[in-house]
Amino acid sequence: MNTNQTFSAIRTSTEFIFTLAYLNILWILFTLMGVVIGGIGPSTAALLEVIDKWQKKGMMQEKMFSLYWRAYKKSFTKANLLLVIQLVAGIILYVDLRFTITMENGMFAALAGVWIFMTILYIIMLMFSFPLLVHLRLSALQAIKHSFYYAFSSPILTIAAFLSFIGIQIALYYLPSLYLFFSTSLFGFVIVYVSRKIASRIDKLKIQNHAEKESVDIMGR
Repeated sequence: MNTNQTFSAIRTSTEFIFTLAYLNILWILFTLMGVVIGGIGPSTAALLEVIDKWQKKGMMQEKMFSLYWRAYKKSFTKANLLLVIQLVAGIILYVDLRFTITMENGMFAALAGVWIFMTILYIIMLMFSFPLLVHLRLSALQAIKHSFYYAFSSPILTIAAFLSFIGIQIALYYLPSLYLFFSTSLFGFVIVYVSRKIASRIDKLKIQNHAEKESVDIMGR
């Protein structure tokens, strides 16, 4: 690698890190602007929409604030609705867990299995519903439904995304000073990338199935 390539790689890496840090600060500020509870949903949706467009077009940083603000306002209602659904589902899971641990051995094993399965579905909803809300321009309920379809369409990518979240949290635990700059934006970048990869695979499968159907129709004539 020559000197120009080295400097180019350093510059690209620096811009990438700076952009993630800048977006994370925007996420915190816009979350606080909505008094946390009313701001975390639309701020998360805005973060993911900006990342989605960044991955598509490689936007310059100076455009991000205005784009973030527009995305925040646009998604305010449906993002908060999605957040409320997630919170209610989380409360139900917690109540179910408290109920399950009071059961005797036989009933506990059965209910624990159901609880684990429901928790897996809940994690899938948490990971994919917000990215799909902005990427596919869906309603809150549609985003939840599609999140399961996306996750089970590519379980390997889904597991990889979950493990990346765990890895990021472990790294930030040992480097807590980086929470301010990468607590949300880093995993946001990963989950948007994974969602786009799964969407691309689904589109290819649809095209392939359509082509095979047309071929069968032609042969059957």
